[in-house]
Amino acid sequence: MKDLGFDALIEESHAFHAQPIYKGVEAGAAKKRIVIRYLFAFVRWGKRSTWCNALLLAALLLVFRGFRYPAADRVVFEYGPTRNNMAAFKRLNACLPPDIVAKIDVNGHFAPVGRRLALLFSPASLWRAARALQCNHHDRPLPHIQAAIAVAAYLLYSRYPLPQALRVLCVASDHSPVSMALLTVARATGIKTCYLQHAPVTEYFPPLSYDLSILYDQASLEAYDQAARRRGVAGSQAAIIFPPYDEEFEQPRLRRAPPLIVGVCLSSVPQVGPVQRLVEDVCAHPAVSGALLRCHPRYRIDTAHWNPELSVALQEEGQSLGAFLEAVDLVLVPNSGVAIEALHQGRPTFYTDGMDEIQSDYYRFVAEGILPEFSVTALDDPAGLDAFFDASWKARFARHDATVNFTIQDAREAVASSFASLIEAS
Repeated sequence: MKDLGFDALIEESHAFHAQPIYKGVEAGAAKKRIVIRYLFAFVRWGKRSTWCNALLLAALLLVFRGFRYPAADRVVFEYGPTRNNMAAFKRLNACLPPDIVAKIDVNGHFAPVGRRLALLFSPASLWRAARALQCNHHDRPLPHIQAAIAVAAYLLYSRYPLPQALRVLCVASDHSPVSMALLTVARATGIKTCYLQHAPVTEYFPPLSYDLSILYDQASLEAYDQAARRRGVAGSQAAIIFPPYDEEFEQPRLRRAPPLIVGVCLSSVPQVGPVQRLVEDVCAHPAVSGALLRCHPRYRIDTAHWNPELSVALQEEGQSLGAFLEAVDLVLVPNSGVAIEALHQGRPTFYTDGMDEIQSDYYRFVAEGILPEFSVTALDDPAGLDAFFDASWKARFARHDATVNFTIQDAREAVASSFASLIEAS
């Protein structure tokens, strides 16, 4: 007999994480750490076993740190534990008046150990959840694990609900498995929902289904409309634009004559060999004095064995993107939303294909004429590096950066008004 609550959540998780386009993410994750490879091997072997799925759920309930609760007296719970998620919440909350900020709990506290253990001693519930995973298993391990995280979260929040004072749940990642479970519980109990975009999106993301969606730009809204059409559902109408910047748009241009410092951004799942070859070729060019590498928060590259004669540096962990952009003249990016931020802050930015495990031009920035593709030969004519970013480019880029045509202050005031209305309507 099927459990419709678990089945619907597993289906929702698979609809995003099991898409073929994300196979490269799974391969990249397996390369990073040996413990992940062992976990994947266990899941491949045991996904068809209810006992193994019960063991997986028990392990998640004991050690996974993503399960969180807000303080009992807070009206708004903002959930999104990654660094980028928290930066998005910080920007949102900076727009709000103090009386509303006082009602908000950002990421709350870890789920109490007692609650986690109590679920382990509820064999009927645990078995039912494990049975649902077994019946709806996925052949690839990463989608199955993501679904298991969602199911474990649903078990926890169903048994120990969110506080009664809570009226609004705001998430900064619409495809996080914990977010999916929290949203399921919130909607079932009448809690209003809000989505705050924290990175560029594509039509592969889950369609918007929130009482309020706060998006970066027109391109993001169009991507979510495409996502709705792909799933055959209605798009969301309750969306407003809130650019992710603290400063106005600056036209991309080189700030000085060669030699240049080239900034190279890395993906969370980089192809280390191609990255190394790219950096070495760039640094060997006479128009370049050195390269500064910015690692993704989830991956730290090791350059100890690279050519010591080249001037290559790693940006220190925890330093801001703003500090990185201030230090470089030109930016090279893989599939990353950093591209839009670099262009917004006036740095000529180029796409480097084949530098990560993600599908080529995943965000379609090249196809849409937002990013030129990089070739080392482009450095032969430094004066021409700005040529791509002309008036027609600026018109195209406005879809990705609302500050090309509108002020940040106007956007902040609109967000504050909409968020306050959401709380009042709850």
